[in-house]
Amino acid sequence: MPELQIIGAPQSNYVWVARIACHEKGVPYTLVPVMPHTSEVEAIHPLGKIPALRHGDVTLAESRAIRFYIDHVFNGPSLVSRDAVEGALTEQWISIVNTHFDALVARPYIGAYFFDSCLFRLSFLIIKENQNGRFQIRHSSTNSSAIIIIVDVDKISAI
Repeated sequence: MPELQIIGAPQSNYVWVARIACHEKGVPYTLVPVMPHTSEVEAIHPLGKIPALRHGDVTLAESRAIRFYIDHVFNGPSLVSRDAVEGALTEQWISIVNTHFDALVARPYIGAYFFDSCLFRLSFLIIKENQNGRFQIRHSSTNSSAIIIIVDVDKISAI
């Protein structure tokens, strides 16, 4: 079987998704450490984003597509339940994290901790608790919002 390559920056949370999928399935892979928008990435991803995958003649972009491919091509435990409701709930939470949490919290704040802060236009988060014990996060400059569930309220300061 051809070598599986995960292409992208090692510190990227989405590259980690692909790498963890390989680990969980017991699939050997080679990490090709490149940044977004390099020629190697742009040859696979139309927007030059990471991660990308190369496996023989197969090239893929986007962590969810890569995770799906790894889960269905290789033997090992399923990464997502094959039960329709359980699998759909998993995909629902993945989508929520990808479209709301990552954009509102991980990239501007956690990313700024690990990368040069001048790459990020930091603004502040407005966090308020609603009547259901959930916290609504509103990004001050974009006015976009997401609702998250805090499992341990004492750790809210970590956000």
